Amino acid sequence: MPALLLLVLVAVATAFLLRRGTGTYPPVRTFPAVGRAPREPGAPFRVLAVVAGWAAGLLYVWGLLITGLTVLEAEDGGTDSSPLRPCRAGVSPELAGRVVDYSVSYLPLRFSCETADRRA
Repeated sequence: MPALLLLVLVAVATAFLLRRGTGTYPPVRTFPAVGRAPREPGAPFRVLAVVAGWAAGLLYVWGLLITGLTVLEAEDGGTDSSPLRPCRAGVSPELAGRVVDYSVSYLPLRFSCETADRRA
C-alpha cells in the first residue's frame, strides 16, 4: 500500500509540473557563442518530474510482469501443484495446505492466496 501511495504522489507531482510547462514553445532565440544559453526557471524540475514519471511507469510495468508470471505459475497444473506454488513461499506448511484459491488485482497490484475461511 505505501508503494501505491508513492506511485500516486509521483504521478500527481509529474502531472502538475508538466502541466505548468505546457503551451506553445517560445520562438527560437540565438545566443552569442561567448556564453551559455540562459536556462528557464524550473527546467531542472521538469526534467526531474519526467524522469520520476518514467520510473514510476517502469516500476508498474515490472510489477505487472511479476504478477503475470505469478499467475502463470499458479495456473500451472501437474505434479507439485497443490498447494499452489506461489502460496507456499514464506508461510508454514500448515497454512499453505489450507489454500483453496487465489485472487489477483491489477490496480493496485496484488496476488492473494485464499484459504477456506477467507484469510490470506
